[in-house]
Amino acid sequence: MQSVVRRLESRLVAAEADRPGALLDLAARHFERGKHVSAVTVALDAAEASSGNPSRRSQAYCIGARALMAMEANDNARDLAARAIAEAVQADDPVLEARAREVQATLLMRRGHFPLARDEYRIAGLRDRLTGSTVDMKRMTMGVANSYRQQGIVAGASGRHAHANAHLKQALRAYRTALATGESPNEDAAIAAAVSDCECRLGNFGLALIQIQRAEALLPGVDDQAVIAEVHLAMCRLHRVQGELKQAEWAGERACNAAHNANDEVLARGLLALAAVHDSQGRFERASDIESRGHDVLLSHHRALERMRAELGTIPLHATFAPQVRDIA
Repeated sequence: MQSVVRRLESRLVAAEADRPGALLDLAARHFERGKHVSAVTVALDAAEASSGNPSRRSQAYCIGARALMAMEANDNARDLAARAIAEAVQADDPVLEARAREVQATLLMRRGHFPLARDEYRIAGLRDRLTGSTVDMKRMTMGVANSYRQQGIVAGASGRHAHANAHLKQALRAYRTALATGESPNEDAAIAAAVSDCECRLGNFGLALIQIQRAEALLPGVDDQAVIAEVHLAMCRLHRVQGELKQAEWAGERACNAAHNANDEVLARGLLALAAVHDSQGRFERASDIESRGHDVLLSHHRALERMRAELGTIPLHATFAPQVRDIA
């Protein structure tokens, strides 16, 4: 008991000596545990306590932006990400600038501003190059590729197939560059799954199979359940397109099992993919049940986000500092 008290006392002394650092650590822990409103509140406190220290203010704003992004409070997240970028530039800290630009790029992608998102990912990648972080460079290049792939998917959905194919081919080129940049099981598996998806959408089923097998071979070293789910989802999609419905069903079930330990959005997509397989098999009642589960998961997820966003009403998110940022509205 005395040892516990001593450890607590030492933490309190350290927190008193470095209150901004303690607040940053607490904000990061809240974010990791999914307590996003608390993460924003503490991050803003950390930014205020770090007056005169642009590096720490950038860290605080970036944590707040990530938490807001997780709640899909995208306008507020954009503002804090812009502040994080401005503070990092003032601090002349390329690592912090890269991480803040990564958040801004993700927000741009969400709004369909794909070229602008690629600009931010590329700038972030250049900053990572200065520090020699190949894993971060890989992730930024993957972000560029993801934006091309998403742009291709959107174009295909609207019937602009020539544009879709052009963007998917651009994505493949960027994914190849990402694969050649450093090594990371999580990122490499995610890239291989994304490449398989691109090849599948282009009708290159043999190449798609090679890539998804490559992704599956990497899974023993992957510790991100969302990535594992994405790999199985890509396999499910490939088998379903080729009419291999039993294999598609197995892959869909594995995707759902992995997604249960990932997040609701991935789980919902897994359930909807599995429902589509059952529908193709003529098992319409089973498909309807699973599809309903998928929609219920999404509805529950969106309601939880709405509750968190409602809590933001009491937090002063808009301070007087308002840097000039490009309009992404």
